[in-house]
Amino acid sequence: MEQDTQESVLLRFNDWLLLEKGLSELTIAAYCSDVSLFLDYVKKKNLSYQTFGPDELRGYLIAGNDNKSTSAARFR
Repeated sequence: MEQDTQESVLLRFNDWLLLEKGLSELTIAAYCSDVSLFLDYVKKKNLSYQTFGPDELRGYLIAGNDNKSTSAARFR
């Protein structure tokens, strides 16, 4: 099976949110931004999001608190 690119994952996620969940464009943009940050972290750390486990998730969440990005989810 061909490994998904970050762009293809985001496009499929975007389509799923729009077509299956019927979410607004702004909500989809916020969710896709958060997923993009996650995928950037996975790539930066040389990890595989397909095998991402609890320890890696903790690392991502801790790094997110130190990250200067302004994800809308951090303000909820």
